[in-house]
Amino acid sequence: MNVVKRAIIPIFIPHLACPHRCVFCDQNTISGNTGCPSSMQIKETIERYLETIPEDRLIEIAFYGGSFTGIPIEQQESLLSVAQNYLRIGKVNNIRVSTRPDYIDETRLELLTNFGVNIIEIGVQSLDNSVLAQSGRGHSKEQSVDACKLIKELGFELGIQLMPGLPGSSDESDMETVLNAIDLRPDFCRVYPTLVIKGTFLHRMYNQGKYRPMSLEQGINRVKRVTAALYNKEIPVIRIGLHPSKQLEDALAGGPYHPAFGDLIKGRMFYDLLRMSIIELSGSARIINVNPLDIATAKGFKKTNIFRLQNEFNLKIKIISNEKISRDSIEISRNDGKTSRYDLLQLFRNQYN
Repeated sequence: MNVVKRAIIPIFIPHLACPHRCVFCDQNTISGNTGCPSSMQIKETIERYLETIPEDRLIEIAFYGGSFTGIPIEQQESLLSVAQNYLRIGKVNNIRVSTRPDYIDETRLELLTNFGVNIIEIGVQSLDNSVLAQSGRGHSKEQSVDACKLIKELGFELGIQLMPGLPGSSDESDMETVLNAIDLRPDFCRVYPTLVIKGTFLHRMYNQGKYRPMSLEQGINRVKRVTAALYNKEIPVIRIGLHPSKQLEDALAGGPYHPAFGDLIKGRMFYDLLRMSIIELSGSARIINVNPLDIATAKGFKKTNIFRLQNEFNLKIKIISNEKISRDSIEISRNDGKTSRYDLLQLFRNQYN
């Protein structure tokens, strides 16, 4: 589950070339941008980020928000040429674009290759045709599958985005989607639980009672299972939940939003791991050692994991920091003086399959 530390330089191009307005989508609100940046603005953004990025990071210029491979070729070339210059002189390691499955073919991919693009993110969202249709995506499961296969065949790094909780989806259909997505062998994934943004068609459906968003608790449980299935196959999940911002929070009408949603997911996974270990050890666990970088996550948001476990098992639990413990694992000090070790991957294989 170790993931290379990436530093992303984001360039937002909201809604460019996209003929669709998916029911959930308002890229301007999500990104905080309303127009396409000029070459000078892109250069200024790159320079600003480069000044603060640590030397040990894998640096990527990422074009987000639109359907990059659908915009006019001249505009693609203009946007990419700036990024390519930084790639040539060794100041960045990768160039990434985001696009739709139905805007992928060999000609488009050849253009990206010529400008040094080596990572492509696809907005798969769901691999259920009924869910895609109800969400207004304008493409099919089959198009997503074909696009992902072609991207991999031509040597690009493939990222996919999944959106649990879309109209027409369920726990079962979202799990079926992630299992099908795993078969596409993505190199990484983002998981965004569906949120209701004011002014979108989904907001209208919500107001009319035609769509019921997941509650925060439902979102945590569903996204936890989706994320765990990906981790179980050692597919890095590089983002869980939309990046928090005041603009997003002001525009939010419903759905499982939390500014630290990813931390809630990881914290719930640690809760499940702690609970499993306590049950297996017949309640003899008292002191739990974790890596210093995992201490806050293991305790849970506002120490909720500790309180829940103490109430359920009626025992005193202490979680302490121990540099000798590897990330994503715990060591239990038992009443008999012995220790037992557990890790999240073990939990995934035991409970989340």
